[in-house]
Amino acid sequence: MLWTLTIIFLSLLPKSSFPDLKLQMKYLDKIVHFGFYFLLISFYLYESGSVSSKSLIIKGLLFCMLLAIGTEFIQLMFSASRSFEIWDIVANIIGSFSGLIIFRTLKQFI
Repeated sequence: MLWTLTIIFLSLLPKSSFPDLKLQMKYLDKIVHFGFYFLLISFYLYESGSVSSKSLIIKGLLFCMLLAIGTEFIQLMFSASRSFEIWDIVANIIGSFSGLIIFRTLKQFI
């Protein structure tokens, strides 16, 4: 829950709140989006205690997708300095699926 609130908070901050790092690393923004949602699904699976329940996995992925899409639409509608970016949504969803795959794989060995 705390990580979800962190994602929402950071998604709604004005763009000027963040340093301009475009010159230092190309696509850093997308890597950050990927990482946020990678962690989000990982925390969800860890807290749920079950990585084998299909219904929990589907609920977790749906939640991640809805949050990813929802925050982009909120930025579009309510923020003058932020914009809707389809590639942010793509990075979020890829991060969610990657987190699921890696978390489930690692959980088998622990």
